[in-house]
Amino acid sequence: MIGRYAHEYEAGKALPAPVPPGVLRADVSRFNRPAPAPEVSLQDLIRDVVEGHSAGDASNALLGAVQRGYDAGPMVRLQELLETSSQFASALETAQGRQIAARLTALGRQIEFLTREVEEAAEDLGATIAVLPPHREHEPREQYAIVLAIAN
Repeated sequence: MIGRYAHEYEAGKALPAPVPPGVLRADVSRFNRPAPAPEVSLQDLIRDVVEGHSAGDASNALLGAVQRGYDAGPMVRLQELLETSSQFASALETAQGRQIAARLTALGRQIEFLTREVEEAAEDLGATIAVLPPHREHEPREQYAIVLAIAN
């Protein structure tokens, strides 16, 4: 709120009423949150690709990132975050809030597009029946350490 007020009390009176909890979704508040859905971290998905041996391993990790539904992947969760934040910014009912809401909505659309692209690429990769060539496969550190110990 922009204006000049002689006292803080007058400025406080000019402010709009506080927004009640759950204003975006009336059935949701801090006190009745559902149990959080299980999440797979990006770190785990990256590790699955690094430790993978076949195209299917990498494909499954990518599909995990774009999975929809209750146990949605990180890309889908990011899109949900952008959409919800856009709704919040719009609910501020200010010019700046509307601008930010439009930016967040556009970003959400871009993430949706990327999600579809990643999903298609993952399906194509999964359809590829391929494994890493032997010279590209990494040896687990434990086996490598044992070989070094025996060699010495």
